[in-house]
Amino acid sequence: MHAPESVLRVSRLHTVQHDTFDCGVATTHMARAIAGLPPVRYGTLMHRLGCTEEAGTSAKAIEAYVRQSAIPHMVLYGASMGRMLRGLDEGRRYVVCYQQVADGDVLNRPGVYTWEQSSVPEPCADCRDGHYSIVIGKSNTVLWVLDPAMDYALDGLPRGIRHIPRRMLDDRWRDIDLVDSGSVLEHWAMRSQVSEDIRLFGYPIYS
Repeated sequence: MHAPESVLRVSRLHTVQHDTFDCGVATTHMARAIAGLPPVRYGTLMHRLGCTEEAGTSAKAIEAYVRQSAIPHMVLYGASMGRMLRGLDEGRRYVVCYQQVADGDVLNRPGVYTWEQSSVPEPCADCRDGHYSIVIGKSNTVLWVLDPAMDYALDGLPRGIRHIPRRMLDDRWRDIDLVDSGSVLEHWAMRSQVSEDIRLFGYPIYS
């Protein structure tokens, strides 16, 4: 499947997460780049967001950081797929938190990686594999996603890009925020606009 040019352009801002629990940090790193801001040290950003191995990164912490950084955005709770699709048509991008999609889920073959399953409290008993990514485009029935877990290229696409069927993402679009008293993030998204003065730094990982 061929990705649109707009997706390929933004893909150059991909950041790879350092471990299994810091996808929120890598995604925020990419969100800064998409907004046209220069890179920051990865370790500094992890500290600012309060990311931990036990609880990952809180959506509230990401919201606060983006607000303090004066990045134009809108936080959405209970967002619909239709609203996100319309926003993508208008040039917007969406940070989302969902249940991870492995390669085997969309390619009908064993996944390249396997995430550790951990126990989580009710009322989100199926929220065992929460993951942050950025939705950067759409084609036909799929969404194009910048996935910080991908330190490899898939099906001839640039590193970090995957396509996810819209229905699959819609079904998995929920997670639990262990930092924020276990609140359930149901169709949570953070909308932003791609900067017209986007700086294609190549965005290496800064330790």
